[in-house]
Amino acid sequence: MEKKVLILSIKKNEIIQQKRKIKRNYLFNLSFIFICLFTLLFSSSNSIFSNIKSNMVQIYNPVNSLYSDNSDIVFTNSNALNKDTLNFIVPIKGSNIEVDSNGTIVMNVVSYIIVTSIESGIVEETGITNDGIKYIKIRHNANVYSLIENVDIIGINKLDTVKSGQDIATAKVGDKVYLQIFKDDNKITNLKIDQNKIIWES
Repeated sequence: MEKKVLILSIKKNEIIQQKRKIKRNYLFNLSFIFICLFTLLFSSSNSIFSNIKSNMVQIYNPVNSLYSDNSDIVFTNSNALNKDTLNFIVPIKGSNIEVDSNGTIVMNVVSYIIVTSIESGIVEETGITNDGIKYIKIRHNANVYSLIENVDIIGINKLDTVKSGQDIATAKVGDKVYLQIFKDDNKITNLKIDQNKIIWES
């Protein structure tokens, strides 16, 4: 009887050891294969990896085609807006609007609080000034960008693409929202309002 018990015990131990050995080999082999594949992909500079990397950039940066490879603000798209095709609209409907002597468009918010983009473009910057004023900077082509200041809630992010008239922020009733338009970093002062249009005079 002792011999039978001893034999059963030994066989049991052998089965357990064998299973553990297989499991370790299986995990080791998988780890080894994974490391080899990882090393192959990320250490090689072949065309396959280059294509994968290129596709990843295109997925996570859908507006990449609008820019050159060396700058975040220079348009290379042939369809980018130019002066003749730019069509600015007033960003807040129903507001009391005036253009001051410096070319800044001042909008007194009466009831309609939605702020829209004055033209299509790329959001170049959003933020808050040292004085606590929230602003949005949108580039409409290589030379022209708009700056809207003193908004309340900003609903877009840097590098978002926006269309003309798209909602981008809100404003508070009773506040004044300021719009400035720049060309080559110089403020455009020869602006006037014609109904809901912003006219850039020659």
